[in-house]
Amino acid sequence: MSNNMKSIVLASGNPGKLREFAQILAEF
Repeated sequence: MSNNMKSIVLASGNPGKLREFAQILAEF
């Protein structure tokens, strides 16, 4: 869970990362 939280924090500063994170969430 903590790793996911870190990803969210990092993604919030990177629009491109947000897309990657959305894809990761879609897999789950």
